[in-house]
Amino acid sequence: MRFREGVQRAHWWRQVLADVLGADLVMVTPLKELRYGAAILAGVGCGAWPDVEAACSNLIKIVERVSPEEKRVVLYGLMHDQYKELYPALKPSFNRLASP
Repeated sequence: MRFREGVQRAHWWRQVLADVLGADLVMVTPLKELRYGAAILAGVGCGAWPDVEAACSNLIKIVERVSPEEKRVVLYGLMHDQYKELYPALKPSFNRLASP
């Protein structure tokens, strides 16, 4: 999973996400414009790169990788199982809380 900017700036938050998702998170070089994808496609179209994958590997660099910690992956998995077990019983309470 790749991230750019925002809340993901805090390393501890990236670690929590990696642990909860059980997947590596990768921070990539910041892209200043949301239209960056269109520019990449234009570059491929005019022959600057042979394909989108080549353009991306040339322009977008990985600056940090956060791997999940197995202990926490297991713990979050157990907690999620408990949540799924409790949810049906708690759903009516959630509905009552949501409508004042």
